Amino acid sequence: MADIRLQGLEMTIQGRQFPDANDFWDGNSLIASAKCEDQGASVSITGSFVRLTELAQWLTAVETMQKTLKGSADLKTIEPLLRVQMQIDKLGHIKLSVNITPDHLGQAHRFDFSGLDQSDLPVLIGQLKAILERFPVKGKQRD
Repeated sequence: MADIRLQGLEMTIQGRQFPDANDFWDGNSLIASAKCEDQGASVSITGSFVRLTELAQWLTAVETMQKTLKGSADLKTIEPLLRVQMQIDKLGHIKLSVNITPDHLGQAHRFDFSGLDQSDLPVLIGQLKAILERFPVKGKQRD
């Protein structure tokens, strides 16, 4: 079962890439799978393309979007396999863009969705909080 469901995007967290690591970099790297589908197209990825800190930052941005009903909330990953961009308009409608590829050197796939609104944000917030409860962020980033 997917940990995150958002329009045509599904993401499942299998676990930590390095379960015994307690430092910021290795301890927060996840093994996950993601799939985005729409109108006959489907793109899937699996691997260590997302970190807990990135999900925590996305959660903060989504919570801010819910409170202010303006701006954007993006999942920005260090790896170029997945990008999620959310932009809310003055009426509370949210445009969702998902860039996903198993081969960033040879492929680019973008899915655009417009069926979200502010009432979908609490569900996403709950999904992100559940992941972060299961896998708490470890360590602190040092410059």
